[in-house]
Amino acid sequence: MTSIFSVFFLAFISSLIITPVVKKVSLKFGFIDPPSDRKVHTSPIPHLGGVAICLGALLSVQTIGQYAFSLDFRGMLLGAFFILVLGIIDDVLCIRPLVKLFGQVFMAWIPVSQGVVLSTLSVPFVGSFSLGIMAVPVTIFFVISIINTINLIDGLDGLAAGISFIAAAVLALVSFQSGHMTSMVLMLAVMGSTLGFLCFNFPPASIFMGDTGSMFLGYMLGLVSVRGVMAGDLSWRVFVPILVLGIPILDMLYAILRRFKNKQAIFKPDKGHFHHELLHSGLTQKQIALFSYFVTAVLGILSVLLYISTGMQQVLMVGLSVLLIGSGLVLFKKNRKLIFRVMQALVS
Repeated sequence: MTSIFSVFFLAFISSLIITPVVKKVSLKFGFIDPPSDRKVHTSPIPHLGGVAICLGALLSVQTIGQYAFSLDFRGMLLGAFFILVLGIIDDVLCIRPLVKLFGQVFMAWIPVSQGVVLSTLSVPFVGSFSLGIMAVPVTIFFVISIINTINLIDGLDGLAAGISFIAAAVLALVSFQSGHMTSMVLMLAVMGSTLGFLCFNFPPASIFMGDTGSMFLGYMLGLVSVRGVMAGDLSWRVFVPILVLGIPILDMLYAILRRFKNKQAIFKPDKGHFHHELLHSGLTQKQIALFSYFVTAVLGILSVLLYISTGMQQVLMVGLSVLLIGSGLVLFKKNRKLIFRVMQALVS
C-alpha cells in the first residue's frame, strides 16, 4: 500500500522537475500561445506544459509492477501515450477540430478494446441493464465527452488543473472504496503530476497545459470513471463523476447550446464561458480559480457521500446536489451582482 501512495509523490516530483524544462524548450523553439481577442492572457506564454503532466503521471505508474501485466491497465496507458502524441501535434501544428475528434475516438477505443467498457448501466428506480452492442460506442462517447469538458474549461490560469486535481482525488477515493486499485493508482499519478504543474500554472501562470494536458486529464478522468466508478450495479452512484465534474460539464453544455443558438460551429471558440463572464464582472483570475476549486470541492464531498450512502440516503444526496446546483444557476441568472459579492467575500 505504501508503494501505491508513493506514485503520487513520484508524479509530483517528476512534474515539478519536467515543467521548467518543457518551459525552456517551448520558449526556445517558439511553442507559445500568443495573446488574441478571445484569450485572457496579454503576453506570449509557453503552452506545452501538458507534456510535463503526462510524463510525470506515466513515469510514476511504471514503478507499480503488480499492475504492469494487466491488459486493461496497459490499454489505458497505451491510449494515454497516443493522447500525448496527438496533443503535442495539435499544440504545435493546430490540427482541425474534426481531425482531433477522430483522434480522440481512436485513443478512447484503445483501452475499450482491452476491456475498459461500460457494459452495464444502472438507472435509479429502474435497475441495471446490459448495454449490449451499444456498450463500446457509449463508453467511447462518454470518454471523449469528458476529454472535451476539460479542454473547454482550460481558458484561465490554473482552472482546468485545479478542478482536475480535485476530481482525481474524489475518483481515487471512491476507487479505493470499491476495490479498484488500478484506478486509484492512475488517479494518484494524475493528482501528483497535476499538482506539480499547478505550481507553475496557478495565477499568474508562467506556462499553459495546452491541448496535450487538457486532453490527457480528461482522458484519464473519463476512463477511471468508467472502470472504477460507473461499472456494475451502482444505482445513483453512476452520477459521482458527473457531479464532481459539474462545473466543466455544465460549461460545455452551455457552450453547445449557446453556439447552436447563435448558429456557430460547435467547435468554434468564443469568450462566452462561465470564467469569461466572471472576469467581465470584475473578479481576478486568482479569485475565479479559487472559487471554482471551492465549488468543485463541495461537489466532490457530495459525490463521496453519494457513493458511500445507500437507499434513501442516495436519493437525498442527489436531491441536495440538484437543489444546490439549481439554486446556484438561478441566482447566477437572476442576481449576478449578489453572486459576485459572495464570490469576492469567499476568496478575498
